[in-house]
Amino acid sequence: MSNQPPPEWMSVNEASVYFGKSLSLIRRAIPEIEKKAPEQIRREPIPHKRANQRGLNRAYLLQCCGAQE
Repeated sequence: MSNQPPPEWMSVNEASVYFGKSLSLIRRAIPEIEKKAPEQIRREPIPHKRANQRGLNRAYLLQCCGAQE
């Protein structure tokens, strides 16, 4: 395992691996997080696509979802 600290912002895929949860569970939680704390999710456009990459705040996920490191 790497000695680097985990990133502050995680993609949906990274959050799924980091917390050991399915991608669908993480994706289903996004609308609820956006309602409660929209500042905890950031969207960045993906070049050459009509889509956004979502970044989730790791500290918020730990606090809100009761996930454990």
